[in-house]
Amino acid sequence: MGACLLWGIYIFSFLLYVVINHIDSLKKINYSFIDMKWKESKKEINNYINFFINLNERYKMKTNDIKKGMVVELNNGWFGIMADNMRGNTRMVDVDGMYREIGSVYSHDIVKVFPTNVNLGSDIDIYKGFNSSGIKVEHNKKQLDLKSFIASNY
Repeated sequence: MGACLLWGIYIFSFLLYVVINHIDSLKKINYSFIDMKWKESKKEINNYINFFINLNERYKMKTNDIKKGMVVELNNGWFGIMADNMRGNTRMVDVDGMYREIGSVYSHDIVKVFPTNVNLGSDIDIYKGFNSSGIKVEHNKKQLDLKSFIASNY
């Protein structure tokens, strides 16, 4: 530990010496190349961000592909953690709504999914700020028929 500290002090003092004795030559550096590279990097970063923002418009996930541990957003705006790997019209979800509980949720009420692997009961408040970044969910005909049946009868 002491040797590392000595090396760190040595390197820091050397860099300080170089900066103090060569400050005039540092002022003469042409930064246009660095600015050009920064603009290219900024453009690449923006393209990367736009790819993930538009991800939910290009890709959809079927409700039967949602696995245990994935964070889901429900139709009413509440979030939850998928609690089963089952398929069909109802799924078990650990819902973080007015209070926290696990229960059955109609598959057609799931609108977005965040492909994560979260333990049940974990804090999912971080996902509530990313409403537009989740992957949209695609429902099958059977689930849409159940949705229209429930809407017409209740």
